[in-house]
Amino acid sequence: MPDLSVDVAGLRSLAQTIRSVRSTLDATRSVIDAGRHDVGDDRVHDALDDFENHWDDGRGQIDKNIEAVGEILDESASAYEQTDTDLATQLTEQLRGGS
Repeated sequence: MPDLSVDVAGLRSLAQTIRSVRSTLDATRSVIDAGRHDVGDDRVHDALDDFENHWDDGRGQIDKNIEAVGEILDESASAYEQTDTDLATQLTEQLRGGS
């Protein structure tokens, strides 16, 4: 039977990373406004502004999905940690002659 190995820290890191992506997506308005003069022609800024104004529904769904995935990753990491602790406790008890 193969050993099961889970990178719990990796799960937690991935959860944090996708939450960072979520924060970046939520900040698009400020990025567009801050770069108004950096993009050159006003038509470029207007196109970016128009795009940002019309993707609220999609962004809302992405936001919900990212939060759900982050929660699943955190819960998975906690479940693996708890299972590892429980198994270690049981093994220790058996080695000591307990139940």
